[in-house]
Amino acid sequence: MLLLTVTLINYISRDSKKAMNLLLGALCIVFSEIMQVAYFYVSDKNILNVTYSVLLIFAFCFFYIQAGMTYSRNEIYSNGSSLNNLET
Repeated sequence: MLLLTVTLINYISRDSKKAMNLLLGALCIVFSEIMQVAYFYVSDKNILNVTYSVLLIFAFCFFYIQAGMTYSRNEIYSNGSSLNNLET
């Protein structure tokens, strides 16, 4: 949950594709852990086992993708002249 909180704050402050991939990876890890706890303690159904494994694989895929990316600012937010054009 701490990882999810930190990545959400990172996404809000940076608003980039790299931050979005990091947030999606953290979401997949959190839901994977919830499914794993449900598999171990609530029900021994095989679908829960497959679900948490797939979510964990997606999480590491998102982390791998974001590791190769660089932060870049969006033109809309970094360029103040576009805001002036909208006001006039």
